[in-house]
Amino acid sequence: MTLLKKKKNARYDLPSSEAMLLIENIFIVLILVIILFTRIIGVAHVSGDSMSPAFHNGEAVYYNRAVSQYKPGDVVVINLPDGEHFIKRIAAIPGETVEVRDGQLYVNGQVREFAQAQGKTTEEAEDIKYPLKLEQGQFFVLGDNRENSTDSRSFGPFVEKQFLGKVITNR
Repeated sequence: MTLLKKKKNARYDLPSSEAMLLIENIFIVLILVIILFTRIIGVAHVSGDSMSPAFHNGEAVYYNRAVSQYKPGDVVVINLPDGEHFIKRIAAIPGETVEVRDGQLYVNGQVREFAQAQGKTTEEAEDIKYPLKLEQGQFFVLGDNRENSTDSRSFGPFVEKQFLGKVITNR
């Protein structure tokens, strides 16, 4: 369907006002969708089984880029220096002290559990010393599948500026 109709003398009629309104509305919706997905909402894919059973390998997740504050239990998308993305659960926030012992996570001396977590929480890297006091802007993140996750136990704390956003979920 063409919006312009050619007349006999090679002139074109302008589209009707309804067609112009339709074009304007499509353009506005397109601009809003672009803004939504570049500034507010992001999409990431789960890679591996570290967040099982809450999230599964290959699953697409949406995340909110416009988060002003993160708290324990939030699932976040983390941007690594090599451009790879991790999806992990925040276990501890700045100012808290983390310890991994006896197969459990301790935060400020108390066991911190998450309903989605499975398996024992063990130390993974010798160079991360516990108890670990999180500084301003540092977060300790873990995979839900504790025995099959590369996370803060291997890399140490992540900083907030590495977070792309909070995963939008009810899990």
